[in-house]
Amino acid sequence: MEAISYMKSTPLRLLDLPLEIRLQIYEDALTSLDKTLEFSRKDAKCLKQNAGPAISLLRTCSQVYQEASSILCNKNTMLAVVQVQRTPTAVVMNIGLPQCTLSNVRHAFVVLDGRYYCRATYKDIDFRPFQAMTALKTLGIAIATRKGRVYSVTWANRWATLLEYAIERVPSSCAIRFGSCGEVEKRFVEKSLELGAPRIPPLMCNHGPEVPGEVLSELAKGLACVRGCKSGSERDYRFEPE
Repeated sequence: MEAISYMKSTPLRLLDLPLEIRLQIYEDALTSLDKTLEFSRKDAKCLKQNAGPAISLLRTCSQVYQEASSILCNKNTMLAVVQVQRTPTAVVMNIGLPQCTLSNVRHAFVVLDGRYYCRATYKDIDFRPFQAMTALKTLGIAIATRKGRVYSVTWANRWATLLEYAIERVPSSCAIRFGSCGEVEKRFVEKSLELGAPRIPPLMCNHGPEVPGEVLSELAKGLACVRGCKSGSERDYRFEPE
């Protein structure tokens, strides 16, 4: 009777469970129903981290973080919006994941939104978070454009530059595709396009489409030589001479 009474009064801690059971708990807690993690900037009003994965679990203690963080990155695809007009802040830093977790991300889909960027080049944008994703296996890239924007040589060159800055920073072995694919990604792009630039009134926001994937694929054909050349580097390449 004393043994039974003692067992009832003693709480069972997570770390008291066998590792196999803990891993199953982590997988159930950190995997969303659609296998995605949806992020945008913290100050965005329309997009928030989607319900499902209990990311706060990773902050429990260092042991839980070490055991569970890889599950979060392996089992989900990270969906992120990059609002490049927010210079010179890091483009993926404020998505709710610690910088060290970025190195474990396996699958990502990124919307590059430069609709309200007015400078001639993107060299003042901090793309280092792409360099940190050294374990990336698949990457989908979409580019948001403004409604009615003509596919001129000028804009084609700017889109190619955006692609170059992303492609040269991910592993050379990473499989890259262009444009949204599937219902989840298309819905994510639509929500991304509804976001206006900071301090721009909603009525002035130009909800254009994404650049067609086949256009991006054609622009990326000449970028094979730079693919992965900056992956894993901790250098800040902004303002460095070409």
